[in-house]
Amino acid sequence: MDLSKECLTFDNGQKLCNNGKSALKFYVNNKLLDDLGNYVFNDNDKILVSYGEDTGEEIIKQINSVTDYAKNH
Repeated sequence: MDLSKECLTFDNGQKLCNNGKSALKFYVNNKLLDDLGNYVFNDNDKILVSYGEDTGEEIIKQINSVTDYAKNH
């Protein structure tokens, strides 16, 4: 898998790219980042990579669905 600011490319060649209609969005610990490629990961970070035409309400649902399961395991 390859991840850039503009596209997420899977090993099978499928691409999810910013296209004016749908967009990649990166959230770490509930904060929107411009580019996940420059982020230095920390233990227990909550990371969401979202793609689509998601509304603010849908993004909030997605962010809230990312658990902190790793803290206890």
